Amino acid sequence: MVNGLLVYWTKINSFVLTLGTSYVFAGLNLGITHATPFYHIPGEISAFGQARVGPFPVMAAVTVVLTLLLAGFLYQVVLGRQLLAVGSNPLAARLSGLPIRRATLTAHAISGFLAAVAGTMLMAQLGQGQPTIGATWVLPSFAGPIIGGAALSGGSAPVLGTVLAMVLISLIDDGLVLVSADPFWVQFLIGALILGAVVLGRTRLSEIRALLRISPSATRRAGSIR
Repeated sequence: MVNGLLVYWTKINSFVLTLGTSYVFAGLNLGITHATPFYHIPGEISAFGQARVGPFPVMAAVTVVLTLLLAGFLYQVVLGRQLLAVGSNPLAARLSGLPIRRATLTAHAISGFLAAVAGTMLMAQLGQGQPTIGATWVLPSFAGPIIGGAALSGGSAPVLGTVLAMVLISLIDDGLVLVSADPFWVQFLIGALILGAVVLGRTRLSEIRALLRISPSATRRAGSIR
Protein backbone atom coordinates (compact mmCIF):
# COMPACT_ATOMS: atom_id res chain seq x y z
CA MET A 1 0.00 0.00 0.00
CA VAL A 2 2.97 2.30 0.58
CA ASN A 3 4.01 1.74 -3.03
CA GLY A 4 0.46 2.43 -4.17
CA LEU A 5 0.33 5.72 -2.28
CA LEU A 6 3.72 6.77 -3.65
CA VAL A 7 2.64 5.98 -7.22
CA TYR A 8 -0.60 7.91 -6.75
CA TRP A 9 1.03 10.95 -5.14
CA THR A 10 4.15 11.22 -7.28
CA LYS A 11 2.70 10.00 -10.61
CA ILE A 12 5.97 8.13 -11.19
CA ASN A 13 5.79 5.02 -13.37
CA SER A 14 4.89 2.17 -11.02
CA PHE A 15 7.51 -0.19 -12.44
CA VAL A 16 10.30 2.34 -11.86
CA LEU A 17 9.05 3.31 -8.40
CA THR A 18 8.55 -0.25 -7.11
CA LEU A 19 11.94 -1.25 -8.46
CA GLY A 20 13.47 1.56 -6.41
CA THR A 21 11.52 0.81 -3.22
CA SER A 22 12.45 -2.87 -3.53
CA TYR A 23 16.03 -1.89 -2.76
CA VAL A 24 14.81 0.08 0.26
CA PHE A 25 12.89 -2.91 1.59
CA ALA A 26 15.81 -5.23 0.82
CA GLY A 27 18.10 -2.94 2.80
CA LEU A 28 15.71 -2.97 5.75
CA ASN A 29 15.52 -6.75 5.51
CA LEU A 30 19.28 -7.19 5.58
CA GLY A 31 19.67 -4.55 8.28
CA ILE A 32 17.22 -6.29 10.61
CA THR A 33 18.39 -9.86 9.95
CA HIS A 34 22.09 -9.14 9.25
CA ALA A 35 21.64 -11.59 6.32
CA THR A 36 21.48 -14.44 8.85
CA PRO A 37 19.14 -17.35 7.96
CA PHE A 38 16.37 -18.22 10.41
CA TYR A 39 16.16 -21.95 11.08
CA HIS A 40 13.54 -22.14 13.85
CA ILE A 41 10.59 -22.78 11.56
CA PRO A 42 7.66 -24.61 13.21
CA GLY A 43 7.46 -28.24 12.20
CA GLU A 44 3.86 -27.90 10.99
CA ILE A 45 4.90 -25.28 8.44
CA SER A 46 7.85 -27.33 7.18
CA ALA A 47 5.62 -30.42 6.96
CA PHE A 48 3.11 -28.49 4.87
CA GLY A 49 5.88 -27.31 2.57
CA GLN A 50 7.05 -30.88 1.96
CA ALA A 51 3.63 -32.58 1.84
CA ARG A 52 2.53 -34.31 -1.36
CA VAL A 53 -0.55 -36.05 -2.66
CA GLY A 54 0.97 -38.58 -5.01
CA PRO A 55 3.34 -36.68 -7.30
CA PHE A 56 1.69 -33.30 -6.65
CA PRO A 57 2.85 -30.96 -3.85
CA VAL A 58 0.11 -29.75 -1.52
CA MET A 59 1.37 -26.18 -1.92
CA ALA A 60 0.22 -26.32 -5.55
CA ALA A 61 -3.33 -26.12 -4.20
CA VAL A 62 -2.53 -22.69 -2.75
CA THR A 63 -1.40 -21.52 -6.19
CA VAL A 64 -4.55 -22.87 -7.86
CA VAL A 65 -6.86 -21.26 -5.29
CA LEU A 66 -5.10 -17.88 -5.48
CA THR A 67 -5.18 -18.00 -9.29
CA LEU A 68 -8.93 -18.64 -9.34
CA LEU A 69 -9.58 -15.93 -6.74
CA LEU A 70 -7.49 -13.38 -8.64
CA ALA A 71 -9.17 -14.20 -11.95
CA GLY A 72 -12.60 -13.91 -10.36
CA PHE A 73 -11.68 -10.59 -8.76
CA LEU A 74 -10.33 -9.04 -11.96
CA TYR A 75 -13.12 -10.18 -14.28
CA GLN A 76 -16.21 -10.49 -12.04
CA VAL A 77 -15.82 -7.91 -9.25
CA VAL A 78 -16.51 -4.21 -9.90
CA LEU A 79 -13.29 -3.07 -8.24
CA GLY A 80 -11.31 -5.53 -10.34
CA ARG A 81 -12.83 -4.19 -13.54
CA GLN A 82 -12.10 -0.65 -12.36
CA LEU A 83 -8.51 -1.63 -11.68
CA LEU A 84 -8.09 -2.84 -15.27
CA ALA A 85 -9.76 0.31 -16.60
CA VAL A 86 -7.42 2.56 -14.63
CA GLY A 87 -4.43 0.59 -15.86
CA SER A 88 -5.60 0.84 -19.46
CA ASN A 89 -6.27 4.59 -19.53
CA PRO A 90 -5.99 6.56 -16.27
CA LEU A 91 -7.24 9.80 -17.86
CA ALA A 92 -10.36 8.20 -19.32
CA ALA A 93 -10.95 6.40 -16.02
CA ARG A 94 -10.67 9.68 -14.10
CA LEU A 95 -13.08 11.42 -16.48
CA SER A 96 -15.47 8.51 -16.05
CA GLY A 97 -15.46 9.03 -12.29
CA LEU A 98 -13.64 5.82 -11.37
CA PRO A 99 -11.80 5.72 -8.01
CA ILE A 100 -8.21 6.13 -9.22
CA ARG A 101 -6.59 6.09 -5.78
CA ARG A 102 -8.50 3.05 -4.58
CA ALA A 103 -7.67 1.11 -7.73
CA THR A 104 -3.98 2.03 -7.52
CA LEU A 105 -3.77 1.06 -3.84
CA THR A 106 -5.61 -2.20 -4.49
CA ALA A 107 -3.29 -3.20 -7.33
CA HIS A 108 -0.14 -2.70 -5.25
CA ALA A 109 -1.67 -4.21 -2.11
CA ILE A 110 -2.57 -7.38 -4.04
CA SER A 111 0.94 -7.49 -5.48
CA GLY A 112 2.48 -7.19 -2.02
CA PHE A 113 0.11 -9.81 -0.59
CA LEU A 114 0.95 -12.33 -3.32
CA ALA A 115 4.67 -11.70 -2.83
CA ALA A 116 4.25 -12.33 0.90
CA VAL A 117 2.38 -15.57 0.23
CA ALA A 118 5.12 -16.70 -2.18
CA GLY A 119 7.82 -15.92 0.39
CA THR A 120 5.95 -17.84 3.09
CA MET A 121 5.47 -20.84 0.80
CA LEU A 122 9.16 -20.85 -0.05
CA MET A 123 10.06 -20.67 3.63
CA ALA A 124 7.82 -23.68 4.28
CA GLN A 125 9.39 -25.58 1.39
CA LEU A 126 12.98 -24.85 2.45
CA GLY A 127 12.33 -25.21 6.17
CA GLN A 128 14.18 -21.98 6.87
CA GLY A 129 14.01 -18.24 6.27
CA GLN A 130 16.66 -16.94 3.87
CA PRO A 131 16.92 -13.12 3.91
CA THR A 132 18.92 -13.02 0.67
CA ILE A 133 16.79 -15.33 -1.45
CA GLY A 134 14.71 -13.83 -4.23
CA ALA A 135 17.23 -11.21 -5.35
CA THR A 136 17.53 -12.92 -8.74
CA TRP A 137 13.79 -13.27 -9.26
CA VAL A 138 13.14 -9.79 -10.59
CA LEU A 139 13.59 -10.86 -14.21
CA PRO A 140 11.41 -14.01 -14.03
CA SER A 141 8.66 -12.17 -12.14
CA PHE A 142 8.70 -9.50 -14.85
CA ALA A 143 8.95 -12.04 -17.66
CA GLY A 144 5.93 -14.11 -16.57
CA PRO A 145 3.20 -11.52 -17.19
CA ILE A 146 4.86 -10.18 -20.35
CA ILE A 147 5.23 -13.63 -21.93
CA GLY A 148 1.74 -14.46 -20.71
CA GLY A 149 0.27 -11.59 -22.71
CA ALA A 150 0.07 -8.68 -20.29
CA ALA A 151 0.37 -5.24 -21.87
CA LEU A 152 3.28 -3.07 -20.72
CA SER A 153 0.97 -0.06 -20.92
CA GLY A 154 -1.47 -1.69 -18.48
CA GLY A 155 -5.12 -2.66 -18.68
CA SER A 156 -4.52 -6.32 -19.52
CA ALA A 157 -4.04 -9.03 -16.89
CA PRO A 158 -4.18 -12.53 -18.42
CA VAL A 159 -4.02 -14.61 -15.22
CA LEU A 160 -4.01 -18.01 -16.93
CA GLY A 161 -1.46 -16.86 -19.50
CA THR A 162 0.83 -15.63 -16.72
CA VAL A 163 0.61 -18.96 -14.88
CA LEU A 164 1.40 -20.89 -18.06
CA ALA A 165 4.30 -18.54 -18.82
CA MET A 166 5.79 -19.13 -15.38
CA VAL A 167 5.43 -22.88 -15.89
CA LEU A 168 7.26 -22.49 -19.20
CA ILE A 169 10.06 -20.50 -17.56
CA SER A 170 10.39 -23.14 -14.82
CA LEU A 171 10.51 -25.94 -17.41
CA ILE A 172 13.24 -24.12 -19.33
CA ASP A 173 15.20 -23.50 -16.14
CA ASP A 174 14.91 -27.06 -14.82
CA GLY A 175 15.32 -28.63 -18.25
CA LEU A 176 18.62 -26.88 -18.91
CA VAL A 177 19.84 -27.91 -15.48
CA LEU A 178 18.94 -31.55 -16.15
CA VAL A 179 20.89 -31.56 -19.41
CA SER A 180 23.84 -29.85 -17.69
CA ALA A 181 23.62 -26.81 -19.92
CA ASP A 182 25.41 -23.56 -19.19
CA PRO A 183 23.20 -21.61 -16.72
CA PHE A 184 23.77 -18.43 -18.72
CA TRP A 185 21.59 -19.93 -21.47
CA VAL A 186 18.64 -19.71 -19.08
CA GLN A 187 18.93 -15.93 -18.96
CA PHE A 188 19.43 -15.84 -22.73
CA LEU A 189 16.25 -17.82 -23.42
CA ILE A 190 14.16 -15.87 -20.93
CA GLY A 191 15.42 -12.60 -22.39
CA ALA A 192 14.61 -13.83 -25.90
CA LEU A 193 11.11 -14.82 -24.76
CA ILE A 194 10.55 -11.37 -23.25
CA LEU A 195 11.70 -9.62 -26.42
CA GLY A 196 9.53 -11.88 -28.57
CA ALA A 197 6.48 -11.29 -26.37
CA VAL A 198 7.00 -7.51 -26.36
CA VAL A 199 7.43 -7.41 -30.15
CA LEU A 200 4.33 -9.56 -30.63
CA GLY A 201 2.36 -7.34 -28.26
CA ARG A 202 3.46 -4.18 -30.07
CA THR A 203 2.54 -5.74 -33.41
CA ARG A 204 -0.93 -6.62 -32.17
CA LEU A 205 -1.35 -3.11 -30.73
CA SER A 206 -0.34 -1.57 -34.06
CA GLU A 207 -2.90 -3.74 -35.85
CA ILE A 208 -5.63 -2.67 -33.45
CA ARG A 209 -4.73 1.00 -33.88
CA ALA A 210 -4.78 0.56 -37.65
CA LEU A 211 -8.28 -0.91 -37.43
CA LEU A 212 -9.44 1.96 -35.23
CA ARG A 213 -8.20 4.46 -37.81
CA ILE A 214 -10.64 3.08 -40.41
CA SER A 215 -13.15 5.80 -41.21
CA PRO A 216 -16.90 5.26 -40.66
CA SER A 217 -17.50 5.53 -44.41
CA ALA A 218 -14.98 2.76 -45.07
CA THR A 219 -16.68 0.66 -42.43
CA ARG A 220 -20.07 1.22 -44.08
CA ARG A 221 -18.62 0.31 -47.47
CA ALA A 222 -17.14 -2.86 -46.03
CA GLY A 223 -20.51 -3.71 -44.51
CA SER A 224 -22.29 -3.20 -47.83
CA ILE A 225 -19.73 -5.41 -49.58
CA ARG A 226 -20.38 -8.18 -47.05
